[in-house]
Amino acid sequence: MVQMFARHKDLKCTSRYLHYEKIVNDTSDNDEWIVKVAKTIDEAIELIKVGFEYHVEIDGFKLFGKRK
Repeated sequence: MVQMFARHKDLKCTSRYLHYEKIVNDTSDNDEWIVKVAKTIDEAIELIKVGFEYHVEIDGFKLFGKRK
């Protein structure tokens, strides 16, 4: 169902999305996240420099996150 909704042709894409969703919705002690999107390599480098971790790529956009 999720694969059809997201229009993913490959189940690998859907599983990456579900993995990212699980990370974002983790209910540990600190469950608040800051999420950023990088469209270019330079943007990705800047996010990594300030502590963001790469999680997944969806439709060419790289998603990074870090706990607050």
